[in-house]
Amino acid sequence: MHRTLAALTLAFATNVAAVIPDSGWYWNASESGRGFSIEIQDNTLFLAGFIYDDFGNQIWVVSGGPMSSDRTYLGDAFITSNGQPIGGAYQAPSTIPYGKAQVTWNTKTTDATIVLNGRTFNVTRQQFGFDFASDTQPLLGELSIVEGTTTFFGDRITLTRTQILNGKVWAVGYKTGDNARLAIGRYEAGLGMWTILLDSSTSYYDYFTFRFEGVNFIEGLDYTFLKTALPGLSLPMVGYRTKSAQRAAGQNAPGSEKSGVRDELMQVKAAVRSGAALPAEQMEYVLQLQEALHALQRLHE
Repeated sequence: MHRTLAALTLAFATNVAAVIPDSGWYWNASESGRGFSIEIQDNTLFLAGFIYDDFGNQIWVVSGGPMSSDRTYLGDAFITSNGQPIGGAYQAPSTIPYGKAQVTWNTKTTDATIVLNGRTFNVTRQQFGFDFASDTQPLLGELSIVEGTTTFFGDRITLTRTQILNGKVWAVGYKTGDNARLAIGRYEAGLGMWTILLDSSTSYYDYFTFRFEGVNFIEGLDYTFLKTALPGLSLPMVGYRTKSAQRAAGQNAPGSEKSGVRDELMQVKAAVRSGAALPAEQMEYVLQLQEALHALQRLHE
């Protein structure tokens, strides 16, 4: 996690001003036993705190309302009590004012500072289903990706398992809807970023470099290039996880369905590239990716 969600030096074609903070459970790993649930829908935030008062008594604190900006919230906080008993008739809970609740997301969309009634909590979104210390596990599943600035293109990549190729462990899979179009990916420590190479059509590759902005949201660049050449200019891209690893592997687990891409479409996408060129230090890595992908393709022949 520490490396995954760190700010990376990706050169984006456009300035990214707004962020989407991650909804979920927030806690401090060194203060296990208390935490906060934060849910954001549109511009409205709801916060619930599972905390204890100065005497160790459990208290339920809530706050909610419109956010002040893309990464800040300030509103009244309340302690609730005497609500509906389990199995009993409905009884509206009583609320007691508990000062103010302020939430500020820092440089990461999963790290926040909560100030509640004058007390400060430094928290991060709890991760229990993904191992971001792994070079491959967070990639498993399906990523649905959109690339472009004024003209937009889409890709869906399904990575189902890990495999050792040319001495490295890779997440491997294919273009959703076309098992013959293979894909590989991993976190490359030398570059400080996540990468995927997709055999996207008869004549083209797609090389994606990105960071995880949340456990299910990625943001980065897409380089579409001829198989007879090296990557040139890029398009900005964003993506979201649309299948869990278990669903991608054929199990009954969360995930969406549906999808095929033509060579002509890839030619159009390559022609509209306008963003930053691939840094020279990544060229050698792209060649390594291609060699690993070729090794995977030979295993499938």
